[in-house]
This record gives sequence, structure tokens and C-alpha cells, in this order.
Amino acid sequence: MVKSYDALGMKDLSASSMRVFKDTFPDSKIFQTGSRMSVTAKKSAWWQIWNITN
Repeated sequence: MVKSYDALGMKDLSASSMRVFKDTFPDSKIFQTGSRMSVTAKKSAWWQIWNITN
């Protein structure tokens, strides 16, 4: 949402969304890594449904 509001030029809503995100998920690394998963998480192939490690 933050990036979408920025793209639309809605800076106040972008800042508000970022504040809520940081308050809700204080340890999130999504904006540093660009990924929702942790950097150390093992990725398995899409077809390996029996090896889910997340």
C-alpha cells in the first residue's frame, strides 16, 4: 500500500500506512530485502509440497 500511495502522489496516506505497518510489524525486513520471506528461509520448488519449511 505504501508504494501504491506513493505512486499515486498520496504522500499523507503513504506515511500513515508506513507508520501502521511499522507499529504492527516492528521486526519486518521487507523494505530492506524486498521480499516477504526471510533471507535465510529455504526456498523449495513449487512442486515439492511435502517439503514445506515455512
